Amino acid sequence: MTMAGLNVAVRNVKMAHEIQQRHCKICGQLKARINLGQFPNKSSKRWVDETGKQWCGLLCPDCQRNRAKANMRILRNSPNGSSEV
Repeated sequence: MTMAGLNVAVRNVKMAHEIQQRHCKICGQLKARINLGQFPNKSSKRWVDETGKQWCGLLCPDCQRNRAKANMRILRNSPNGSSEV
């Protein structure tokens, strides 16, 4: 992501406190993470990408979405509904 892209991301996301670039654990791509502060219960920070989708730990939003879809396919196709194959 270029600096111009990061500047647009900051304008699109309100109250951006901190912008980092992180590697996703699954795809390994370097992607932007924007800190929007903490959740209301103050247990953890809220990180989003430049489009406003939320990071899930070390997984980028796109990989998390793909992982969840794959897990749901496995659960739906299993005879007893368990994730064990």
